[in-house]
Amino acid sequence: MDDGLDNSRVALKIVLVLSLLLVLMDFMEIYFSFLHLKEASLKFEFYVFENCIKFHILSQIVFTAFATFAGMSALIMSLGLLINYQYFSTKLIDTFMYWNYLIFGPYLLTACIIGYVNFGMVAFNCDPKDINQKYINFSTLLALVICFLLSIIITMLYSFLFAARKMLLSITFREGGWKLIGRLFWKYVFTRTNRPNLDRDNLNSLPDEHILNERLLNPNYNEINYQRRNQRINDILSEMNDNRLNNFQNNRRRRNIYPENE
Repeated sequence: MDDGLDNSRVALKIVLVLSLLLVLMDFMEIYFSFLHLKEASLKFEFYVFENCIKFHILSQIVFTAFATFAGMSALIMSLGLLINYQYFSTKLIDTFMYWNYLIFGPYLLTACIIGYVNFGMVAFNCDPKDINQKYINFSTLLALVICFLLSIIITMLYSFLFAARKMLLSITFREGGWKLIGRLFWKYVFTRTNRPNLDRDNLNSLPDEHILNERLLNPNYNEINYQRRNQRINDILSEMNDNRLNNFQNNRRRRNIYPENE
């Protein structure tokens, strides 16, 4: 047990060191990219800089910034797990995942859409001496495609999970859900399952959320309901036996009164 814990801490320390190195390297690359952008703005003419160099360097800075966010995410996760594993995994994991979703979901998707809008200036390089001669930059194009697909997957997956969780909270009438959706959902369910036994008056007298909470959240509800159903069956059988006994006694009494009918 202790060996496994020690191995996990060693692995987290390795991830911490590697992510720290990656973050430092990304910061250095962003810094040098800004220096290169400034030098190019002074070295080349305005028309050449705007149409041939500016967007290419800015796209590199943006993709490097998102790579820096990825390294910082790994750095924060490994550091939090090393400091207090239980607190980070129970208290901070939701906030950590939410911010990762925002950065690598909608924000990255927005940056990729801006890149596709300016696709000609982002994915193609040109010769400063002749800006009409352009050639495709495969590294930038590959980064744009991969980031676009990754952002769509993260955004759609998180949105689906969020909607499913919201729906579950709503139909169980828990905090964080919408009671209106819960009532509409259960009204539809009871309408579909009990359609032959429902009329227009019964549709407005469906169980409220307290009864539904008892059915959904009470672990003994099925057992209690089973006992009630058995009790009703026993009552029906007892009533049938009483009716049979009464009919037998009535027939016997009738025979004693009118023996000639035998």
